Amino acid sequence: GYNSFSGSIPSIIGELTNLLQLDLSNNKLTGEIPSSLGQLTQLQYLYFDSNSLTSSLPDSLVNLNESLTLMTLAANQLTGKLTNNLCPLSNASIDVSGNYLVCYEDCWSNVHGRLLKSGDLSICAPTSYPTSQPSSPTYQPTSNRYSRADRYINMLYVASFALALLVCYLIVRYINSNKRIVDNKRKEALDKLPIHRSIIQKKSVDHILRVIRKECWSISYEDFDGNNAIDLAIAHNLNHEIVSEILIQLLTQLHDETSLTKDFVYAWIRIIQIDSYVDSVRHITDVYHTLSKALSICVDDNGRAAINIASPINRQIIKESLYFLKRYDFGDDSYPTHVSETSVVYIAVDKQASDTNRKVVLKFMSDERSYYNETNSRIELSDDCVIPIIDSYDAN
Repeated sequence: GYNSFSGSIPSIIGELTNLLQLDLSNNKLTGEIPSSLGQLTQLQYLYFDSNSLTSSLPDSLVNLNESLTLMTLAANQLTGKLTNNLCPLSNASIDVSGNYLVCYEDCWSNVHGRLLKSGDLSICAPTSYPTSQPSSPTYQPTSNRYSRADRYINMLYVASFALALLVCYLIVRYINSNKRIVDNKRKEALDKLPIHRSIIQKKSVDHILRVIRKECWSISYEDFDGNNAIDLAIAHNLNHEIVSEILIQLLTQLHDETSLTKDFVYAWIRIIQIDSYVDSVRHITDVYHTLSKALSICVDDNGRAAINIASPINRQIIKESLYFLKRYDFGDDSYPTHVSETSVVYIAVDKQASDTNRKVVLKFMSDERSYYNETNSRIELSDDCVIPIIDSYDAN
């Protein structure tokens, strides 16, 4: 029982001659009760209730009289009457309520009310045969065999559904509550970090630059999500002006011109790996050329040098800043004023000199021997006039 079987009951079911119990209740079965059921002479319990079976009861059911203990056919669409031919079945408990049966013949009167459950069914009058069918048959089960189970199952379904709704409600409430807490903490953190707030609120470039210069102390502070100013600038794809200003403000906090702060190194390492910030990298290496070596050898948390992890275009800019020629500006005319077998002479501006308009003469020797001959022959020159590149570079 309690499936979703449909269609009619096949007559071949009569071949199950050893069957003791047959339960097809609470399905969607239609059609007649097959007469082949009379062949199930060992059947003790028959449950066909709560279907849509039609027609009258087959007389062959009388063959079950010796074995049948219970037969429930309630809540179907059976018609006709309980005939005297079926009277031998009166030893069994039978429920035919909730059908369109019109009456029972006289032999059933002795058991009616004791074993027979028939609803409004009465004994057939000799001359009367109802011409109309009950408008709304009702099912009065013989026992609590199914109704009690149904109630328990339905109660379990309702309780499970209510519990699931409660759990979902509590989960959603917990998530929303946590989200409100997080949002409040995030807002409280931003209220204390003006630079972060201006970036997140997408203020204008001029506004952000003013805040950075005024509130530079907060650049390295982290917001609720663990982001400092450079992290937010990259995340929001801010232009190179803002990024350069952040780096410059971090460099103003240096106590030693050759030693970079941890906060600057973190920002610098992040920037040099992004091609779109090539202008910021070029600006820093140009303005702070005295820090070229420190900018190239500072390392990330994994011990990798900046020059080794920079993007190709930014690596090239850093490499150029390492060359000592970066100190000098040759102008548009980069041709030498003198060329010989051992040397080349250029006129340039020393960008590190106090007078940036003053020109100097640079003489480059072709090899190490020529270099030493030149420096030894000019003993009257001070050390400031000689750049000892041989001590720093393994090249001629």
